Amino acid sequence: MRKIVIVLITVFVVFAGTLLLVDAYMTERAEQTASRQNSQMLSDLAKHFDGMLSQASGAAESFLAGVFESRDGAGGEPVFYIRQKDIPGFPDHIVADLRDFLLVNPGFENADILVDDSISHACFKGLNGGRFALAIAPHAEEPVDLSSYDFMHAESYNRVKRERRSMWVLPSHNSKMDGRVVIYYVPLECEDGSYFGTFAINLDISAIRQEIESHLPYGVGNSEVYITDEKGHIVASIPKVYEDFVTEGKLKDQVVANGFVDRIDSTGHQVYTYYKGERWQMDKRTVPEAKWVVYSYNKENAIYQDVNHLRWIIISISLLGMLLMLACCYVIFKKVHQDLRQKEQVEDELQMAAQVQTSILSAPEFEHADARLKAFLRPARDAGGDLYGYLEREGHLIFCIGDVSGKGMPAALFMTQVHSLFHDAARRTFSPCEICSEINDVLAVNNPDMTFCTFVVGVLKGTELTFCNAGHNLPVLLRKGEKPAYLKMGPHLPLGLMEGFPYSNETLELHAEDVLLLYTDGVTEAMDKKHNQFGEERLLQALSGTHGHEVEATLTAVEQFVGKYEQSDDITLLCVTHK
Repeated sequence: MRKIVIVLITVFVVFAGTLLLVDAYMTERAEQTASRQNSQMLSDLAKHFDGMLSQASGAAESFLAGVFESRDGAGGEPVFYIRQKDIPGFPDHIVADLRDFLLVNPGFENADILVDDSISHACFKGLNGGRFALAIAPHAEEPVDLSSYDFMHAESYNRVKRERRSMWVLPSHNSKMDGRVVIYYVPLECEDGSYFGTFAINLDISAIRQEIESHLPYGVGNSEVYITDEKGHIVASIPKVYEDFVTEGKLKDQVVANGFVDRIDSTGHQVYTYYKGERWQMDKRTVPEAKWVVYSYNKENAIYQDVNHLRWIIISISLLGMLLMLACCYVIFKKVHQDLRQKEQVEDELQMAAQVQTSILSAPEFEHADARLKAFLRPARDAGGDLYGYLEREGHLIFCIGDVSGKGMPAALFMTQVHSLFHDAARRTFSPCEICSEINDVLAVNNPDMTFCTFVVGVLKGTELTFCNAGHNLPVLLRKGEKPAYLKMGPHLPLGLMEGFPYSNETLELHAEDVLLLYTDGVTEAMDKKHNQFGEERLLQALSGTHGHEVEATLTAVEQFVGKYEQSDDITLLCVTHK
């Protein structure tokens, strides 16, 4: 029976693999063809629009070159300016010149001359109330007076004035010309470099939609295109309804709000979007002249029409194969499922234990009248055996750091007991050695596995620090003007090994801004990929010149030394800075 199952599975894998290879080949060919067609369509559209806009902007600048003086700008583009002596006579000839210009350029709706108020008020006081602003149409007998239009506060006018560069912009959404024209703005300067005003032409783009529709690679319904300007405003689109959203951002917000888009994922160089319940392919090209962007969306069903039939055959065969495999592997899967459930339960319990363990620890930062405390703890596993703690009682700051032997859940449980005993003892006495003795005696009474905890207790009152070291790593003392040095402490047994062990106190007079860094051996015994240890000397080097950032400097040095090698032991730091 086992051999039959193996043969059936092998035959299925070979057959399905062959079909998948055929499908992959045909899909790749279809994708290449679609990408080529879409790329050509976008390139054609971008070139067409770029040529149209370049021709229009070139015509406008040629006209201005005949009316104004010009000089090279910072980017090599011409800067048009009017000589001071020509300003008074400017209104007399500009209207006739503009009308002639529009008559030989039938694609332009009209042209505007907007003279900055600073020039109008100084030079044209008797004209239209001191504001010179005209719109000239090719067949209109008289220009339209725009003096009532507050162009000085218009966003596009001020942008051209601020950036001093020519640009294509769309009219405001409430304009009668919206959706029918785009405007080319050219800044005009005075001879002394001050701002004279803006020249604008309105280019008819009503035929853009027909141009887009003629380039759709899969026809209306299977392909959609929209064009945005450099600020994300929609210039034109197929379908036209997208233009009602004004900007690409509002369009996307509405599409998401209506639930049209489920998710977006990347495949190769293309972006695929689930839109209107189907999958679409998106690509884009830039129109350099106006910094427009042309977006194209094509329905995947239209792209892969020739492949879909074969794909359904493959899916059907794959489903039958999956049923056979499920029938043959049911017992194995059931066993694996049970094992995974058990593993998940164990992991959940470990995570819960880690959360409980973290919740009993003191906050990582604390301000006392005499000192500032900063702590950091990162276990090697979900739950660890390191601990730190502190409390304030009657003006005394009592703090500790410890490292339980072993790792994992046993060490975590032992650590929880030590932490609880520390807080109980610290509420009864200010003597570090008495705290250590009390914890040690409780732990040593019933400790068949000889689990122990290295421990340091300190009590700070004013400038006097009293401490007791139960077999723990020597803390580092950092003083201004001195190199970091290990604090000398008398040797004592770790907690939990021998009941009644005589612990003793030591004292240290702290100066202002003295720093005492306590740590566990997860710091000095951290190993790199070659199993070299970080060591005590590197710790002193890492702490040199790190006033106020001792914890961060230590962690950075250890992480750089270890690299990507897995953390081998719990890492705990407690920094006490005397005020």
